[in-house]
Amino acid sequence: MKEKKLTAILSEEEKQEYEAKALELKEKYKCANVYTYIGIHPTTLERIVSYIQEPNYMTKLALMDKAGQLGINMAGEELRMICQLKDESHPLTYGDTFESEPYKLGVVQLCITTITMIADAYKKK
Repeated sequence: MKEKKLTAILSEEEKQEYEAKALELKEKYKCANVYTYIGIHPTTLERIVSYIQEPNYMTKLALMDKAGQLGINMAGEELRMICQLKDESHPLTYGDTFESEPYKLGVVQLCITTITMIADAYKKK
């Protein structure tokens, strides 16, 4: 089998593979949705991937409160800690080393987007 040459930009094929994996995880974990963070290591171009399951109703309420009280970044970090599928995610997306920080921040940004989408959906109803 021919080894794929990694580039600094995800190919459509890679995007489809990650979307398929998220759907597979949605079924495996029996949740409403699974969100995917994909970071690219600047030197090796390795894909640093993390999967976040959509939080349940009570967690959504708590996160919206936390976003209002403590700020959206802390709410994003809480969502990362609670809903990250660590067994499915790259260790750099949840590790405690300085090398992990850019990837953890990327996952938090995905979580912030998720919280914002959840809050906006409830505002519209």
